[in-house]
Amino acid sequence: MAPIRGWAVVAILGIHAVKAWAWSPSPKCQAAANAFCLSSCVPKVHVNSTLARYSGPPPEMWRCYPASELDPTGTNYTSGTHYCSRDSEIRSVLKKCGDLPPSPPPSPEPNPNIKPFPYPAVPEIGRGTASTAVFWRGQQAADGTVYPCVRIPSIITAGGTLLAFAECRRSTGDGCLPTGVKNSGVRDVCMRRSVDGGRHWGNLTVIAYDSSQDTAVYDTVTKTVIVNVLGPAGNDQVVSTDLGLTWSQPRSIGLNVSSETGPGVGIQLSPSNPHAPGRLLFIGHAGAYVQDYVWYSDDHGETYKLSTTSTGDSLLLMDEAELVELENGNVLANMRNKVPHGTSGALRGIALSTDGGTSFGKVVFDPALAEPVCMGSVIRASDPTLGDGAVYFANPGTSTGRVVGLVRRSEHCTGLPPDECSWGDGQFTVYPDGEYAYSCLTPLNTTHVGLLWETNTSFCVGPSCLQVFSAIPISSFTK
Repeated sequence: MAPIRGWAVVAILGIHAVKAWAWSPSPKCQAAANAFCLSSCVPKVHVNSTLARYSGPPPEMWRCYPASELDPTGTNYTSGTHYCSRDSEIRSVLKKCGDLPPSPPPSPEPNPNIKPFPYPAVPEIGRGTASTAVFWRGQQAADGTVYPCVRIPSIITAGGTLLAFAECRRSTGDGCLPTGVKNSGVRDVCMRRSVDGGRHWGNLTVIAYDSSQDTAVYDTVTKTVIVNVLGPAGNDQVVSTDLGLTWSQPRSIGLNVSSETGPGVGIQLSPSNPHAPGRLLFIGHAGAYVQDYVWYSDDHGETYKLSTTSTGDSLLLMDEAELVELENGNVLANMRNKVPHGTSGALRGIALSTDGGTSFGKVVFDPALAEPVCMGSVIRASDPTLGDGAVYFANPGTSTGRVVGLVRRSEHCTGLPPDECSWGDGQFTVYPDGEYAYSCLTPLNTTHVGLLWETNTSFCVGPSCLQVFSAIPISSFTK
């Protein structure tokens, strides 16, 4: 069969027409791509063969799949987590072989018949905590696009301004099922900003189309906001030099990472860090529960290098993760994990770097941090004007289900748990009677810590239909 060239646009129920891949490599180049997958992914996903395909889960890209996770034709992804995301590498293999995949067409125009959902009710979590809705199902962006779901929180404090980021999704599902809406489509990275501590928020603005996995950091030296994203052809970044008022066009970070960034936030090491002062650090996952990678920049995001996590067996079988700089300058990776740990169920995976993130040690498991198989968030404010120096961690505080959000506090975390990092210095329960999924912490000031968290709202099924910002008083943490 001759290769099909070009793209097709397929109408799907809901908000947008959706792009469908209608191009396949020549048999020779398909075999080359399959051979690359066999050498790249089999040791990690524990299968005997893999196939290179451009497919889901969203956002669609070139990945290596076991045949068991494809449809009967062997063409499209159906379900499973044993794939490897290898978009830029497979494109390079095809190009070297003689095939060059075409670029996708621009995103289709929004459907004007879909009506935006009004500002939703905000859960009351009490104990002096002020909360506002930031993102929600059926939210309308400044360009008129209505997104059925807005997921994956990222929030940073930048020069007194709060910047909240998320995936504005044209698709439904994955914890967000709005009543009467069923849709598939690409994702855009969007943002809102607040200049009054989160009480009011500006317009919903798209900063990177056809992109996902928003992971932001504020460079305090150059006063630049840097957001790493997963773009249509690999890992990109967008930057703002005016605290989110305007944004650059996405550009490649220059690495063949093929890793889904974060999600959540990156970090900048403090000026007094003994290993790499001012370094920018990001962590991502190369497919679901395959391996986590760390990359870093020592020139304020101009160029990046991969840490040694991209080689060998470091951070294997981990998933979505965040990094935190400890008071002694070490860097801790806190990672999503689904493998049960003895009789305790799954626990958060932890790894330590003692060289500024250039390398990480063996993964251990924190006996105090139950893992409900969900994103978690970890922060520490090294700037004394933005916090109290403690480490904070947030995730669903249960071993099963996305409910009962729990923010924990550690005053003296210098290394690996449990001996060098424990969580006995207070906790705050978020919405104990309601749903709580992904979340992202940010330092606010010496009296409050900020939390952007997913929950449910009306006319929508799932724990990720609404994102709420809460300013939590540090004094409300109880031991």
